[in-house]
Amino acid sequence: MGFGSLRLVTIREPTNARLAFDGVRATLHANRLAFDAFVVRPTEQKTGLFNDGQDDNTTFWGVYAAIPLDPDKRLGLDLYYLGLDRENTRFQSGVGNELRHSLGARLWGRSDGWDHDTEAVFQFGSFDRATQSDDILAWTVASNTGYTLENVAWKPRVGLKLNVASGDNDASDGQLGTFNPLFPRNNYFSDANLLAPYNFFDVYPTISVKPLEALTITAGWDAFFRYSTDDAVFSPTGIVIPAGASDDCFVGSTLSLVADWAINRHLSLTASYAHFFRGDVVRDAGGKDVDYFGIWLTAKF
Repeated sequence: MGFGSLRLVTIREPTNARLAFDGVRATLHANRLAFDAFVVRPTEQKTGLFNDGQDDNTTFWGVYAAIPLDPDKRLGLDLYYLGLDRENTRFQSGVGNELRHSLGARLWGRSDGWDHDTEAVFQFGSFDRATQSDDILAWTVASNTGYTLENVAWKPRVGLKLNVASGDNDASDGQLGTFNPLFPRNNYFSDANLLAPYNFFDVYPTISVKPLEALTITAGWDAFFRYSTDDAVFSPTGIVIPAGASDDCFVGSTLSLVADWAINRHLSLTASYAHFFRGDVVRDAGGKDVDYFGIWLTAKF
């Protein structure tokens, strides 16, 4: 499944192993409106054919509505509720059973060269661990705004992504403030897949050009910080730097360069390079800079 801008629910195609769910999903299209309702569990991916099981520790459900505000689909509003019940979830405060409800809204559109995509999510629920039960109170705001010079050679687009997600300020105060991005893209920030959108804020300017109609080259620089210095730094697989490893908030920055070539309607070729410059938090934890390069061919039938 993939909804909206794919910030919270995505198919994770670049990982070469899609995120899949088992369950029930109903979709209704009425007067240009689209409604989805579902109750599912993530699958457990195994080698071999037709043998993937279910993650019995996780149940995911929700309702998603996509509402066009313009007949030419140049302005749209998404409203949604997502529920997550997951056992043995790990946050900075410990391991416990998480029941989390997410209420979100996304406004997106394009006009006269401008494009914009802004999303806000509020989360509440409970996190029950061995020592105590915490109330969940978390949030995020994410935006992606750009301007394309359509009448200039190579059609350059200058963009700016601004994102923030709450973190936990005190592991013992009875309230969990860490935002949970649910099932996000592993390459949320770069194809190096080093960081995940928990407890952070970042500033991410980009520029894209199209030397050919089928070729897009994008360069960007992402400065990444912790929202709360009392909370951890997370990777797509969980906590990668615990809170006590550093008192600073600057995690690091990433310079990225991506080329996408749409060869035809079935084939596309992508090349990606990223260099992560360690910040104060990573340096204090003993981490180093990282170089990443990847190239892959995608075939769709």
